[in-house]
Amino acid sequence: MQMISYELFKQGEKASVITLEIMRKCIKSILAKKKDLGALLDAYTTPQHNALKIIVPRKAIMELLKLLAEVDADINLLVAENHVRFGFANLILTARLFAGEFPNYQGLITDVGTNEVLADNALLQATLSRAAVLCDDKNKGVGLHFKPGKVEIFATDGNHDKIEDVLEIAYTGANIDIGFNVKYLLEILKAIASTSTQVRIIMQDATSRVLLQGLDESSAKYVIMPMRI
Repeated sequence: MQMISYELFKQGEKASVITLEIMRKCIKSILAKKKDLGALLDAYTTPQHNALKIIVPRKAIMELLKLLAEVDADINLLVAENHVRFGFANLILTARLFAGEFPNYQGLITDVGTNEVLADNALLQATLSRAAVLCDDKNKGVGLHFKPGKVEIFATDGNHDKIEDVLEIAYTGANIDIGFNVKYLLEILKAIASTSTQVRIIMQDATSRVLLQGLDESSAKYVIMPMRI
């Protein structure tokens, strides 16, 4: 049985499935969004010694969060072949585990690219929010044209109305025209804003996955796939 901090489960509402990798000296929670291939990685220390990996349904984690809302306590984790049990404060929650292997998220967050952007998170969110007002309701696509020192952000609607905005950034890489679902992009930026006022955006080109995170190298990493605009 393992003791896990309540903090491990606080971000469960952002995921469809959660996998816990119980490694030799740490527990890692991996949260995967099935719509935009986003991935979130956080580490928490624990005194346990045996390696184990389990995949827990999001519904179970959400129910656990409800039970923990009024309790600030560590959690006893007991893993059986097909089930996991969470025990705390005289309460027990049991959930069935998913069989199979969790997707290889490590490949998503390494070797993403060499073009790195540093931007003010709040200003980028505000600019994207203005563009989102005019985004096509069907795909919510917003275009970003990265140039040295700035990013041009634009969106159009079904009537061919267009909005354009410019934001100063720290960037010295190649010109890149790339599109994203603005809803997913804003969700990531809001999550990063809870720990960092700046956002790092790392990419290779207009068609490859893009990595976003705060200034701290050990902070949560988010991967989003571009889309055609």
